[in-house]
Amino acid sequence: MSEGKLPNHSYFWRHPAQMEALTGHLSRLPVKETLRVWCAGCSRGEEAYSLSYLLHRLGRPHHIRATDKDEESLAQAVLAIYREETFRLLPRAYEIEAVGDSRYTVAPEVRRSVDFERSDLLKTRPPQAAYHVVVCRNVLIYFDKGTQLEVLNKLVDALLPNGLLVLGYAESSLIEHSGLTRLDQHGIFQARTALPPRRPPKSLAKMSEPEPVVEEGRRSVTLGSALKDFAHGDLRAVRSKLNTILSDKKGFLAGHYFLALVDLEEEQVQEARSRVGFILENRNLLDDDTQNYLSERGVSGEQFFRSTQLIRERIEAGR
Repeated sequence: MSEGKLPNHSYFWRHPAQMEALTGHLSRLPVKETLRVWCAGCSRGEEAYSLSYLLHRLGRPHHIRATDKDEESLAQAVLAIYREETFRLLPRAYEIEAVGDSRYTVAPEVRRSVDFERSDLLKTRPPQAAYHVVVCRNVLIYFDKGTQLEVLNKLVDALLPNGLLVLGYAESSLIEHSGLTRLDQHGIFQARTALPPRRPPKSLAKMSEPEPVVEEGRRSVTLGSALKDFAHGDLRAVRSKLNTILSDKKGFLAGHYFLALVDLEEEQVQEARSRVGFILENRNLLDDDTQNYLSERGVSGEQFFRSTQLIRERIEAGR
């Protein structure tokens, strides 16, 4: 997701397990022509370039259209110069080039495969049935139920039949859509068949900015802020805010849910396993704050616990 005015902590190859899972799905994608990929909410380009590295590794000809509404982020993406630490998770097999002062740029063939374009996901309707792969990670967590559905419909409509949709872990576990089949526990979905056109709601034209979750009370506002930090990859800030929430309300299951995702991203697997276990042990004690959070997004308690079970399966599969 674009950084906007916030500091950006994103990096190449974020969510390595998801990238490896995507590698397997892409290698089996029965497409002979050039793969058309849309990276929505591309921020400063790390995600789009990571996808290009992956596709070059697979020997798949491709073109990536990477969009974001923030001009400053796009300028950085086009420049393609990053601090060394930004590449810390990128597999060593992928080449980067030093440009001085601990700064690096991506391989020329990777850079040539990506075009950046300014586009607001809420205001612009993408071409329908245009892409083999659509990637939109850590964007939907910003939106309320209505906006989330409209954005998701746009992403699904942009896919060719049997195309792949890749979402972030934080949002994908809580999403169901009639046009998608979940392929795994890594936030990767496949389009079923083309759906009939849907009319956008009358209120969509009035929406200009994705809204974080803001409800009454200190805890809910902090949760919205924590989710924004998660989207930008500032895991230290996320952990601090969620720990503050849970020190006040130890039974806030949604807080434990998102903190488990942070644990996994920081490879604190035992901590994540413990949190997930706590949630599932308390499935009959769904607290009011979690219920309110889920209701805001049209998610049932049953779906929330099923999503938590998916996280447990992901943990056990990594053993």
